Amino acid sequence: MIDYTWWILYLSVATKLNQWRIDIHSSGHGSLTSNSATCDSYMKYIKIISGLAKTYTHMSNKASLPPGPKGLPIVGNIFQLRRDPLSFVREIQQTYGRMATVQFSKQQVVMFLRPEHVRYLLVEKPRNFVKYDLGNLRFLLGDGLLTSDGDFHRQQRRLVQPAFHKHRVEGYADTMVHLTEEMLEQWQPGSEVDISREMQQLTLRIILKALFNLDSPTQSASLGRAITTVITNSIRNFGSVRRLRLDLPFTRYGRMMAGKRELDTFVYELIKQRRADGRDVGDVLSMLLQAQDEGNTMTDKQIHDQVFTFIAAGHETARNTMSWTFYLLSQHLHVLEKLLAELHTVLHGRSPSVNDLPKLPYLEWVINESWRVYPPAWTLIRKAVDAFDLD
Repeated sequence: MIDYTWWILYLSVATKLNQWRIDIHSSGHGSLTSNSATCDSYMKYIKIISGLAKTYTHMSNKASLPPGPKGLPIVGNIFQLRRDPLSFVREIQQTYGRMATVQFSKQQVVMFLRPEHVRYLLVEKPRNFVKYDLGNLRFLLGDGLLTSDGDFHRQQRRLVQPAFHKHRVEGYADTMVHLTEEMLEQWQPGSEVDISREMQQLTLRIILKALFNLDSPTQSASLGRAITTVITNSIRNFGSVRRLRLDLPFTRYGRMMAGKRELDTFVYELIKQRRADGRDVGDVLSMLLQAQDEGNTMTDKQIHDQVFTFIAAGHETARNTMSWTFYLLSQHLHVLEKLLAELHTVLHGRSPSVNDLPKLPYLEWVINESWRVYPPAWTLIRKAVDAFDLD
C-alpha cells in the first residue's frame, strides 16, 4: 500500500489553439484545405499523451515511486517541462512506459500513461480523488461547478440542473441553428476565413443568447477579446517557481486582471439589472435567480461563478472542438465526403433539429474522433482522500 498525501491529476496536454491561426478555404464544392502547418507537427505528440495523467505528491515512502528522469538540483524537471512539454512527456512515455516519476522543486510527480489508470481515478474511484486547485483556475472562475467539490458542489449541481433539462436543451439547439445560419450567410465560396475566430464569435453569441437572452455581435466580439486576454495571460505555477503578480498594464498578470475585471463587471451588471427587473425571460440567468434548494437561493457571487464558468468553459471547449474538427476534415477529404453525404441524405437541404441527431451516426463518430485526437479540455486536478493501490 502506498500512502499518497497529495495527488494532482492532469488529463492530456493542451495544444495552444489561441496562438495558431487556422485558415480554412472553401472551394464551394464541399472540400476544405488548411494552411496550418503547425498542426501537423503537434498531432503526433497529442496522440501519445491524450490519456495522460500527471500526479503531484508528497510521499512517506519514496522508494515506492516508479523511476523517472533525473532533474536539476532544487528545481527538478520544471524547466524541461516548460521548455517543450510535449517532447518532454513523449520522451518519458517512450523511456518508462506505464508510469514515471518527475520532480517539481520539492514535489514529486507521478505520470500515469495508461487509459486504465485514468479510468481508475475518474470512473472507478472518483470519490477518493477530489478536486485540488493548482494555479489560478479557482481564482479566475470562482466556486463554480468546474472548481467546487463535496457537498457544496452537489448543492450547486442541483440548483443548475434545470438549465440542462431536455426542453431547455432543445431551445438552445434552435438558437445554435439560427445563429450558425446567420454566420454562414456571411461566408462566400472561395473566400478565406479564420475558423478559430469565427467559431469563437459564434459560440459566444450562442452562450450570450442562452445565458442572458442577449444577441449582439459587437458585445460577443468584445467579450471574446476579454476572454482571450485572460486565457493567454493566465499564470501557471510549477512547484516553487512563481511569476510576480504585478497588476500593471504592461505585465501578463496585469493584462489578465484587466480582462477579468471587464468580464466580472459585465456579469454582475446583468445580475443587478435582472434582479431589479424581476422578470423570467426564459434564459439560464432567470433560472439561476429563481433556483432554490431546500429553501436556499443563490447569492450574486454564486450566480456569477456559475455563469462565468459556463461562459469560459463552454465557449472555449466548443470553439476548440469545432476548429480542430474543421482542420481534421480538411486533411481527410474522404471523411468529409462521407459526412456531407450523410447530412444530405438525412436533411435533404433543410435546417437540422435535435430530432435529427440519432439519424446522424457518422457525424457523431467524426466529433468523437476529433475529441480523441485534439481534446478541447486539457487539464483536470485531483487529490487523493485515502491511500490506494495502483500499478
